[in-house]
Amino acid sequence: MNDVIQLFNIQKPIEFDFSNSLQDIYRQSFSDDTTACSSRNFFIILDNDKAQESSFYHGLLIENKTLNKQKILIGKIHIYDSILSPVTTDFKKNLIEMEVVWIKRFLDGVVEHLTTRESEGRKLTNHNSIRMSLGHIINKIAEIGCLTVDDNVINVPVEKYISSIIESACNELAKLAGGRAFLAGSIIDMLVTFKIINTIYLA
Repeated sequence: MNDVIQLFNIQKPIEFDFSNSLQDIYRQSFSDDTTACSSRNFFIILDNDKAQESSFYHGLLIENKTLNKQKILIGKIHIYDSILSPVTTDFKKNLIEMEVVWIKRFLDGVVEHLTTRESEGRKLTNHNSIRMSLGHIINKIAEIGCLTVDDNVINVPVEKYISSIIESACNELAKLAGGRAFLAGSIIDMLVTFKIINTIYLA
């Protein structure tokens, strides 16, 4: 929680970094060292050394500043290779769950920040517009939970819908955090990162 609160210290903003979370997702989803490849032949790797050492990746990587500064590399293959593995249902569920963890973490930070601010003699969290925005985010988190319970099948329409919910929740968080979210960059980085990754793996 302390790290999240520091997000709002503009002098020393905390940068959003999803690379460690992705590493955890890979470990949870696959038994061996692999790279998950989407149905449209996009992939994400987290090991720069691996990308440099293997000739397989040469010429396949796509530049993206938001992902690259987190040491997340994306690429697209033209011919399938055994070095890559198809994306599994477990991988998708673990990805969604981890993104929700980050959304909750930022939500806690935003709420903590708003409780220290006042407008018209009341804490911001006591204003109806703020409460409604917080309610929308909480409802989105709950809806994702309902769609990803153990026995539910995640198919393409559901994946796209969940991706849109996550994007909407991130947008709502950015609005709640106000200009500080844009100055620190963290919530915006989260929005961009999740949109790119979900376009690759959940669409």
